[in-house]
Amino acid sequence: MSSTAEEPVTGPLISQETHEARRTSFGAGAADYDRVRPEWPAATLTWLLGDPTRALDVLDLGAGTGKGTRTLADLGHRVTAVEPSEGMLAVLRDGLGERDVRPVLGDAENLPLDDDSIDGAVCLQAWHWVDAERGGPQVARVLRPGGWFGLAWHQLDTSQDWTRELYAACRRPEAASTGRAAAA
Repeated sequence: MSSTAEEPVTGPLISQETHEARRTSFGAGAADYDRVRPEWPAATLTWLLGDPTRALDVLDLGAGTGKGTRTLADLGHRVTAVEPSEGMLAVLRDGLGERDVRPVLGDAENLPLDDDSIDGAVCLQAWHWVDAERGGPQVARVLRPGGWFGLAWHQLDTSQDWTRELYAACRRPEAASTGRAAAA
């Protein structure tokens, strides 16, 4: 089944073909994506991992361009960054410097990691692209006993008039069906 103008942008009502195409479509604009997306605060990632007192083997699932990956590595963790888009992974690799990170092309539904190989896992701003019925057991498989799995999303700050207006425009039905907001 292919995408039509009537098909929503995301969610359970889109076809599997459309879902797969969209979840891996970020690669062409990966450098811009990395430039405009917010960083992940160290305090947030520390909290998601259970406030560890030692360096962990951490999976950054759906790592994108490495915003969370870099923060995790800067906290002293050994990070495996799994990302399904080669373009996003290329930007991630370019931004690593000397950090202790292993970039891996792959996805949540078929994690290319050994059983019980990870102390903690995070999925930042990406779990909505995962088939949770297949990805959840994969995360459980690679986590060591007692391991942590944390999910996080950035929240839009709607305290300013312009951000409220932008959010409202993006939520209009015609924006979802065309990919663009209609003129006000």
